[in-house]
Amino acid sequence: MRTVSAPAPKTVSHSEFVYPAVPSVLRDRPGADLIDVGWRYLQNDDTRNADRTFAQALRRDPALYPARAGQGYVALAKREFSRAL
Repeated sequence: MRTVSAPAPKTVSHSEFVYPAVPSVLRDRPGADLIDVGWRYLQNDDTRNADRTFAQALRRDPALYPARAGQGYVALAKREFSRAL
């Protein structure tokens, strides 16, 4: 399956967030490649596509917890604090 890449941000929108790095034991899991794509969308302040991308990663592998962290960051960026928790 071909992964579409988000553009690199010209300015970082959410520098306060810590990149949800995929640990080495999960790097070969389906959807792991989408974490970086979702992160770039988020740093471009494109919360809609970031949320979609992290959700797609979780559909491919529900154990991919960096995608859950990404969804939490999206919720924080949208000021949806209850959802972020």
